[in-house]
Amino acid sequence: MKGRARSASDTLLTPALRRYLAAPILRLVPSRVSANAITLAAHACLYAVPFVAAIVGPRLPALAAAAIVLLILLFAIGDELDGMQAQRTRTTSSLGEFLDHYLDSFGPGVLLYAAYALYRLPATDLLLVTIGCTFLTGSTLYLEHLRTGTMVFEAISTTEGLAFAAVVLGLGVVPAVQRLARLEVLPGYSVLALFLLAVSAAVLVPTAVRSFVRTHAIPILWLLLAFGMAAVIAGLLLTSAGLSLGAAVLVLYGCSNAGALILRRLRPGRMPVPDPVAPVALLAAALVIPRHALLVQAAVLVYLGARCAWIAGLAALRLPRPGRPVVSGAAAVAGAAARSDQKEA
Repeated sequence: MKGRARSASDTLLTPALRRYLAAPILRLVPSRVSANAITLAAHACLYAVPFVAAIVGPRLPALAAAAIVLLILLFAIGDELDGMQAQRTRTTSSLGEFLDHYLDSFGPGVLLYAAYALYRLPATDLLLVTIGCTFLTGSTLYLEHLRTGTMVFEAISTTEGLAFAAVVLGLGVVPAVQRLARLEVLPGYSVLALFLLAVSAAVLVPTAVRSFVRTHAIPILWLLLAFGMAAVIAGLLLTSAGLSLGAAVLVLYGCSNAGALILRRLRPGRMPVPDPVAPVALLAAALVIPRHALLVQAAVLVYLGARCAWIAGLAALRLPRPGRPVVSGAAAVAGAAARSDQKEA
């Protein structure tokens, strides 16, 4: 059984986002602005979200929620605008594609941490498991793209996830919503924490099953990543890692593996094996030297940050960069003649 490849424009909200927001703004963007600059600016808006939630949220929740919704909207527009700008200026490139997908992989973890920080949810274990589910969903898409050359989007994809995040974070200013979100269903587990876990699992399971059916296999790399993710989460939870540190370590672990998969698809080479250093180090610290586990976690955080930077550096050095479109003299004459014929017709 082979499923139909769904493009991003087939998702529920993406066509409206492109038509009513991104396309009108594109007319105002000068051609000299590079698509990669738009990508970086859009993701800067996204990465500001957890800082606003953690720093401003506890003191000025209304201002924080409004700023977060605006930042998510700017990111969503920019995430569509960069590809449209690259097509308009004919500067699409492998480096631009890597940059877009690689930076996107940080998004789910960033937004989930922002929700926990804004609502002041204490369940670190549920946050880490929820982030792990989102990375397994992303790795499913990247592995299928690597094997088949096709990125298959579900009807509910990135744009819909951003809209959901904006609603959840935007409602954080309503006292009744805050009380409901923090209402404990089980000891230590609130309504919102369980709801976010259920949503991430509900996205992961059908996405993975459909991908495995389309490719007729469960990739070994996917299983290794799942085990590695579980080991990282276990190592963090056994030592009671804080919310911020635990989320940062897991996000960097997931993104370093996602980046390796994206780079492998764009540049032939050996298949990347999920990083074994972080899981082994965290588990060993938790089981053997629990007193020094915090130091090990900090060291792993630095290591994973360096690994993410290394993957980005390899992409910048080895992938073709966008360049100015070159039009030969014959092609220019032919294009002018074609335009003239169209006017006469």
